[in-house]
Amino acid sequence: MFAGERKKTSGRLFPFPHPYDEYRQILTRSARLVLDKQRESNAFMVDDKNEPVIKQLFLYLKMDESFFR
Repeated sequence: MFAGERKKTSGRLFPFPHPYDEYRQILTRSARLVLDKQRESNAFMVDDKNEPVIKQLFLYLKMDESFFR
C-alpha cells in the first residue's frame, strides 16, 4: 500500500465478515461459476500452490494487520 492510502480508504471499507473456511468456499464456488460460464473444461481448486495467495487475499479483505506489515 502507498503511504497514506490506508487512511483514505479506512472510513469507506469494512472488514470481510466471514471466517477463512467460508471465504474459501465462496471463492471456490465463484471461480467455478466463472469457469462454467466461459465453458472452461478446467476446474478451480485450492491447492498448495495457490493457497498462500488465497490466504493473503483473505487477510487483505479482513483488513488484518499482518497483511499490512
